[in-house]
Amino acid sequence: MEVLSSRAPLQDFAKALSASSLTMMLSNPSGPNVTVLVSSKAALESAAQQMQMSPEWQRAPADKVDQLMRYNVLQGSLSAAAMARKKELLTIGGSPVYASVDPETGEVTLDGLGSSARVVAADYLHGCSFTIHALDGVLLPMPGTDGANPRYTKAFTEASTSD
Repeated sequence: MEVLSSRAPLQDFAKALSASSLTMMLSNPSGPNVTVLVSSKAALESAAQQMQMSPEWQRAPADKVDQLMRYNVLQGSLSAAAMARKKELLTIGGSPVYASVDPETGEVTLDGLGSSARVVAADYLHGCSFTIHALDGVLLPMPGTDGANPRYTKAFTEASTSD
């Protein structure tokens, strides 16, 4: 948490994270290895609106803030290359998120149930038990008004049939 709060581009994400129940886990130096997917203030405000909650995180329903933050923290400290190789990633809440690589640009995109986001600053920060990547959006843990994210549905189907 201290790492997030001390860097200007990450402070808005840190504020949202501090309103969740993840603060203790992520502040613990001997906590689990995780990958934190941070996004901009504008992306966080858009996500809050889509989840019908206040972007003033301390005033938003705690369960919704937790749901959103848990969906943007992955199990394991993963580099962008490792995420791309692994393809199916698990959030700390146990939900799958899918990684794909654009063959022309090499950009990594993460597909969640409600949205997709592109990695815009891969391997932004590394620590003993964490890796931070900056995204151009926020992964939403629930389907949007148009239903589930089609990229997620396709990746989920492909992963399910390849077993």
